[in-house]
Amino acid sequence: MASTIRSFVEVTKTHLETMKEVLLSDQTTSEKRGKLVEELMKVKGLGDYDVLEAPAAIIGDDSKIELFFSLPDNLKRQWIYKLLNH
Repeated sequence: MASTIRSFVEVTKTHLETMKEVLLSDQTTSEKRGKLVEELMKVKGLGDYDVLEAPAAIIGDDSKIELFFSLPDNLKRQWIYKLLNH
């Protein structure tokens, strides 16, 4: 009986750790989503229209949000233009 309980606790612990990681990741992405327009406005050479259009192309895809924030500043404008088909 003790080994069954121990096994249950270990499995539950693993699931809780996974849930924690997912929730922390979601929180980080949500924070980035909230800062997206602010960061787009910092991109040199990006016009006002592009700043307004880009979030719609990025927000629905967490991998695009992560990519935008991981790109060096000198590549962000080119990536946005590619994303918006300029």
